[in-house]
Amino acid sequence: MKRKIIDLVIGAFLLLWLFGLPLIDIIPNQQEGIDKFYMDATIEKDGSVLVKELFSLNGNYNGFERIIRSKNLKAPAFNPALEMYGGSALHNASELETIEVKGIPNQQLTFNSIYAEGTDFPENINFYKDDRQKRQDRQYRLYTYSPGEYYYRIYNSSINHLAFYLEYRLKDFAISHDDIAELGWNIFSNELVEDVKEFELLIHIPDNKKELRAWGHGPLNGNIELLDKNTVKVTVSNLKKNTPFDVRLVFDKDVISDSTKTTGVKAFNKILKYEKVQADKANQLRKEARIKYYGTIIFGIVWLLGLILFTVRNYLKYDKEYESKWKGKYYREFPNTYGPETVGYLMNHKIGTNDFSAAIMNLINQKIIVAEKVSSVKKEDYRLSYQPDKVNQTLLKKSDQIILDWLFKKDNTILLSSIKKEAETDYTEFVTFYEDWKDLVTQTAKEQAFFIENHKPRTVYILYCLIGIAVGICAFVVGMPTWIGAGSIILAILGMIYGFAYQKRTVYGNDEYAKWKALKQFLLDFGNFNEKELPEIVLWEKYLVYAVSLGCAEKLAKQMEIKAKEMNAYGIMYPGYNYGDIHLATHLNRSISHEFSSAVNTAISIKSSAESYSSSGSGFGGGFSGGGGSFGGGGGGGRF
Repeated sequence: MKRKIIDLVIGAFLLLWLFGLPLIDIIPNQQEGIDKFYMDATIEKDGSVLVKELFSLNGNYNGFERIIRSKNLKAPAFNPALEMYGGSALHNASELETIEVKGIPNQQLTFNSIYAEGTDFPENINFYKDDRQKRQDRQYRLYTYSPGEYYYRIYNSSINHLAFYLEYRLKDFAISHDDIAELGWNIFSNELVEDVKEFELLIHIPDNKKELRAWGHGPLNGNIELLDKNTVKVTVSNLKKNTPFDVRLVFDKDVISDSTKTTGVKAFNKILKYEKVQADKANQLRKEARIKYYGTIIFGIVWLLGLILFTVRNYLKYDKEYESKWKGKYYREFPNTYGPETVGYLMNHKIGTNDFSAAIMNLINQKIIVAEKVSSVKKEDYRLSYQPDKVNQTLLKKSDQIILDWLFKKDNTILLSSIKKEAETDYTEFVTFYEDWKDLVTQTAKEQAFFIENHKPRTVYILYCLIGIAVGICAFVVGMPTWIGAGSIILAILGMIYGFAYQKRTVYGNDEYAKWKALKQFLLDFGNFNEKELPEIVLWEKYLVYAVSLGCAEKLAKQMEIKAKEMNAYGIMYPGYNYGDIHLATHLNRSISHEFSSAVNTAISIKSSAESYSSSGSGFGGGFSGGGGSFGGGGGGGRF
């Protein structure tokens, strides 16, 4: 159980890393972004708009490049004959006039901080890419790439603790129609590469007395509010980067009585008609968004309850082991006659390299193979000799015959040290031989019916967990809190890992497991028993064989050596061996286990490397309508 929990945790981290890669752009970055972005705009008599903006950044930065567009070069020409008036080139401003760039202390920043005193940043027009000495803090450079595009590159390091303040005028911006005045303003186009946690804009319309309508287009969580006849408030929470949005205002034409941008057409009803269509589309999208949002919540709750019930059911039916009849702590005899590789499958539900080594040592124990210590350049080496006359072909297992055929394919003797070299040289043949042996002993072990083999419930459970990943992704998409989406995905991944990991033994299998586990405990505590409590020494070699598959061979070997000294057992001859002490027997055990495990791992590694591919290179306020960016102006920016 402890090992299962460890595997579960390791698997969780691996799968979270794997599944987490596509979520990098979904989960909000809490370290960077714009914390607060405040704008204050005033419509002037000549139709210009005086803009003050203040924003603070999270994280580390050297400065910020604010992009402001006075013109939308993609906007279509104004066509007075249209039935509805949307955005057009008429909504462009003529140019931008810089008034002030400065820094304002960003501690406890509020909207009113936009009117506070600050540190003036001078303009430095002598910036050069190769002249870093002239790139100093608290200054800026203004440059353009094309008409109507203004780039403020403001050098203001995060260590200054100053928010960015810009004040500028968009000239000849508002439009004077025959019946009404209008302002269509792209607040941001798609150049803003920072998320904005809190955005707020106040638009002042001085001396407006009769008509005031306002609309917003862009993210559906944006809101536009008419505070009075002279003030419009725009707010957006958690504005995502690269999200364009705009606002449109209709007000008394007397407000911009000095404007020269006139159309001579009655536009009010055509503007209302256009905005009615946009609002209907947005409201439909909101309706669909609410259905998705609350539908995701309901579906997520149902899925979570189902996961709990499903997990409990699977645990009780397919994971919780039966009660074993064997209750003792120790089992001194061998519970059954099957080979050590079958024991390895019973204990671990798989066949490994230790079981392979144990199978070979079992052949030595049966005297089918004789091991003799020989002189070698190494500290110790062994000659393995095949004894065909000791083989009962009727009783010899097919898996043992595969081992004998490979080991002694050239001669009836082989040096233990040469096995790894042979595996490295003929790695394809060796891996094929090993896989054939493993498949055969796995099939033989399965015939013992140790485990309940029912894959359908496992598959259904894992597929059900996959639904949870979909729920989590949907939670991110519909704007639910991050912890909900992340929690659903994590629970789903943990459920999948559990689905792959759980297993249950049959009644027979669990009884066998309890006995072999008790034998393992006996071998682990071997050194604690006195001589009278231990089996005859002739059985110790067999204990060593099975201890390899039971995972306690190293400790048992050390205890046997100590115990043999205490019993004065040196000199006792083992039938079929050319040496007669426990010390040599335990060393043979270690050598075989090391050489064969190393041979398998080396051959598999070489084969994998050889076969791998090479790398290659209405207007009275309310929510925003959809869209955004169809009017004049716009911009964005990002840190550097």
